[in-house]
This record gives sequence, structure tokens and C-alpha cells, in this order.
Amino acid sequence: WESGVARPDLLLSDMIKICHPDLLPDYELTYMERLTSN
Repeated sequence: WESGVARPDLLLSDMIKICHPDLLPDYELTYMERLTSN
């Protein structure tokens, strides 16, 4: 998260990938992590 201030583009891309995954099909999450249900 510390570099999120310097790289808001990556933070925004993570949010877009989570909310609209079809817009960034090849993007790998940088700051967020996919949670799985047990």
C-alpha cells in the first residue's frame, strides 16, 4: 500500500479489475488479493 501513493494507476487498475474484470482481462492484481470462500 505504501507505493500506492506514488502509483495511483496501479491502485486504480486493481479497483477496475475487481469491479469490472472484463475491462482488464490480462491485468494481474498488484495491491489487492483474491479471497476464496471456505
